[in-house]
Amino acid sequence: MTLKNYLASNDLIGTAKVTAIVECNGKTVVRLDQTWFHAQGGGQKADRGTIAGQVVHHVAHAEDGQVDHVVDAAPFEIGDAVELIVDADWRQDGRRWHSAGHLIADCAEAVCAQIKARQGHHWPGEARVEFDGEPGDKVRFNEDLQAAIDRAIEEGVAMNIVGDPFANRALQIGENLPVCCGGTHVASARELKGLTITKAKTKRGNLRVSYGFGRG
Repeated sequence: MTLKNYLASNDLIGTAKVTAIVECNGKTVVRLDQTWFHAQGGGQKADRGTIAGQVVHHVAHAEDGQVDHVVDAAPFEIGDAVELIVDADWRQDGRRWHSAGHLIADCAEAVCAQIKARQGHHWPGEARVEFDGEPGDKVRFNEDLQAAIDRAIEEGVAMNIVGDPFANRALQIGENLPVCCGGTHVASARELKGLTITKAKTKRGNLRVSYGFGRG
């Protein structure tokens, strides 16, 4: 099992021990006793960075709680200690897009009692949050949702990780109920300046809200 330090810490540099090196389909997969790289999942892209100077192209969850780090080559051996460096800009980008999705979910549920957030996809250019239910007045909903988002950003509403990071980790926005989440997040809605609803579409009684960072 890989200890997922990103669940409990915002550190981007650390040292880990190599536990496995596997060649698969022309790629080298490295497993470690612990990692600071966020593995792809929960609607968030995987972190990027380096392991012992080798570029990490992808990070994925594997069986038995392991985490796979895909690199071009592994100039080290099982048992070696290696330095991990997470790309700070890439991490911050992932944090903003993921937190934005959660803020939209909270704001949307606040302005429309008939909907409930179901899932999110927080990739740039594809970002969206899907809801069960739909608003009665879509034009008014869009206006109220954007206004609620803008207000939260202006007020710098806190976005806190609560609970046991390895057991019941959750994101709490302001005083709203915490939502279970294993992703990385910003500390304040103020970091989401420019967040804009780009489209709100209903289909078969459900709602999809797409978003981007097109303003500010």
